[in-house]
Amino acid sequence: MTPKDSSKQTSTYLIASSAQLADSSSENEVIQALSVKFKLSPTTARTLTISPKIIKQGLTLDKAKHFKSEFLKCGLILEIIEEHSAAHKLFIHNSQLTEKQQHITNTLQGAPIKFRLSLGYKIGLFTTLLFSLIAPLLYLSLIGLSTYSTYWLAINLTSFGWFKSLPIIFQIWSYITPVFLGSVFTLFLIRPMLFKNKRQRGRLLLDKKKSPLFFHLVETLCDRFQQPYPSEIYLSNDINAYVAPKAGIKSLFKRELTLTIGTPLIASMNSRQIVGILSHEFGHFTQTSAMMTNYIINSVSIWLATRIWQEDPLEERLKEWEEMENAFSFLCWFTLLFIKASRLLLKQFYKLNLFICRSMSRHMEYDADKYECFISGSAYFEQTALALWKTDYGHFLAHEINQNTWNSNKLINNLPETIAEETKKLSNDALSDIQKRMSELTTNWWDSHPADNDRIEHAKSHEFAPIWTDEGPAKELFGNFEQLCHATTSNEYRLRGFNDQNTTYIDYEQAVGEQQLEDEELSALEEFQFGLASYRCLYLPDKFPAPTNISSTIEALKKHQELWEQADTDYWDGRSTTTTAILAKIYLEADLPLPYDEQKTFKTIADCDHVISNASQQWYNAKQKLKQVDVCLAQRIANIIPIMTTEEKSHLKSQVKFFKFLERTEDYWLDLRRYTWILEQMLEEDDIYEDDLAPFIQRYKTFIKEPLENIVSLAPRIEIVINNHQTQSLLWWYKEWVEDFDPKADYSASHLHYLAKNTGRLLFYLTSRISASMAYNCLQAEKRATKSDNAVHEITEHTL
Repeated sequence: MTPKDSSKQTSTYLIASSAQLADSSSENEVIQALSVKFKLSPTTARTLTISPKIIKQGLTLDKAKHFKSEFLKCGLILEIIEEHSAAHKLFIHNSQLTEKQQHITNTLQGAPIKFRLSLGYKIGLFTTLLFSLIAPLLYLSLIGLSTYSTYWLAINLTSFGWFKSLPIIFQIWSYITPVFLGSVFTLFLIRPMLFKNKRQRGRLLLDKKKSPLFFHLVETLCDRFQQPYPSEIYLSNDINAYVAPKAGIKSLFKRELTLTIGTPLIASMNSRQIVGILSHEFGHFTQTSAMMTNYIINSVSIWLATRIWQEDPLEERLKEWEEMENAFSFLCWFTLLFIKASRLLLKQFYKLNLFICRSMSRHMEYDADKYECFISGSAYFEQTALALWKTDYGHFLAHEINQNTWNSNKLINNLPETIAEETKKLSNDALSDIQKRMSELTTNWWDSHPADNDRIEHAKSHEFAPIWTDEGPAKELFGNFEQLCHATTSNEYRLRGFNDQNTTYIDYEQAVGEQQLEDEELSALEEFQFGLASYRCLYLPDKFPAPTNISSTIEALKKHQELWEQADTDYWDGRSTTTTAILAKIYLEADLPLPYDEQKTFKTIADCDHVISNASQQWYNAKQKLKQVDVCLAQRIANIIPIMTTEEKSHLKSQVKFFKFLERTEDYWLDLRRYTWILEQMLEEDDIYEDDLAPFIQRYKTFIKEPLENIVSLAPRIEIVINNHQTQSLLWWYKEWVEDFDPKADYSASHLHYLAKNTGRLLFYLTSRISASMAYNCLQAEKRATKSDNAVHEITEHTL
């Protein structure tokens, strides 16, 4: 018996709704016809008109054609699909898509698109690649020359007659010097090849199972552009989106690229803008040769930049050896000088490479913009560019809010949402400023991207009609977007080294509420001090005077307003002028040239001493006048103490105690500010003045340590009370803002400057917040008292 030939088995077919209606048929007519002819419920009939759906399987071809004809009479078009075929598998896949996925497929699917590169672009690409090899070849030649010269001298130097005629000690130095110099210089050049800096990226890997709709969008776009799917998709907190090779240049050859997109963009933009941005990035996917060229040039630029600007451990060790002040230190000094000279040469290589790289990058951006215009429309490109600027502005405002919350050891738990909300609330002035900056921006040779106005004009020239026009919120492309925002926010904080255990996380509304309260308090301070809002130390008495009439006290303060303002100006000017004169004196004592602005005022050390004496007296006189004003200010506070709540009185007591602490340590914290600024100026000077300023830097290290020790020693006993904040000691705030200070530690000048500067920032912040908080509470109590007096007056008048 002959076995049955499987290839001749009768094929079976299925019929499926295509969700397409016949011409001139309405949806209601089709549903009614299907319900009558096939006895379907209206709900079931409607599902056949909405999405593809299998109706019947295991049919012969004739039977399938019969059903198709009958359904067509009702106005619904069916598909006949051979079972177990490729078309069958494709239909099963498509039928499993959600309605949104199907919408993406229907909208974006079409003829494959890939724009041809012009001959000029290709020639430019080849030329760029050719020229980009110049800098690395010169760099490698420099390494080769240094290596060979060092080797040749090490082998042949002792054979020269002049070398043999030298005394033995000079022979040793004549041999060691060039060999040591060449070896160190060669190692300095090749270090970037031996060690790679591992940078934290702070990105979140997106899970396809948890974000199927977004992945479907990405894959549909890649199919349209005939590009491979991204090997990985990441989310970040940047106002940016970019593609990059997964693992270096080898990934470019394998076409393994990753996509990274910022969650603030998704939170702030609509889907049309995000789809446009994604299309732009996938446009880069098509630029394989250009991406390889650009990757090589960028790598070389980074490589050169590390040699030019990055402090090298080898260089630091040479500086330590140089300070030993022996014969070897001269050799180290000469080597360091040689490295400095080489940095100047490498800087020229870097500029050349940067010029080539950035020109290439701008061409790549223009080319990728075509793909964005093709999907979202040429006319819409400007809207997306504007949305990017607005989101960046919102990012700046969100950072300000978060910085304010961080001052009290709190952080916002959802940065993308905060950025989106701040972007929505941009004022008309802010929007006008953005549009003005966009229009004024020009493309420079060092820019990696063309200016937006150039890109907008280039985009409009393509005149593409939009394919994707939906403008719903982009975050709807993700089913779990809020969780993703929290995750990327946590990643960002972790990357920046914030301690999760000691930080309180708050939502956007709470952060805005705290910001509004702080703004109200600062306004209250300005009102309380008649527009002055000075953050100086208040000279308040240990015991407040007896209450008097509120109105008369306020009038007395108003009479002092002019004196108050002038004294406050003299107070700060006196300190500032004294500090400038002290720095000028240091330069004159070190025999160094003064900054240009100071040359006319300070010609001799005697000039400096004269200015210091006068400015110090000016500050002292201003302080005495301010004390007179503060007597009236204390009276104003005393008048409302009886009507304060228990909590307000408790706060006031702690706040007055803080100002008494500032008064007792005034010389310390004001000197700390002065010494910190002077030390900062000396540390920022060029290396050529380093030796001359070294003894003065050492002296000011000692000056700074004394006020730091005194402030830290008193900090545990000082309570910090600010409205809407938990009461903590000054020491707690110090540890959160600065770090533990060890009086016995031998800190470097830069580390001591860091400690002093942050201590000064902390004291300034606390002074401003406590002054504002106290003024706010006092004004609230004053308003209650005034309201109460008016009520009593009205009752009395009515009775009479």
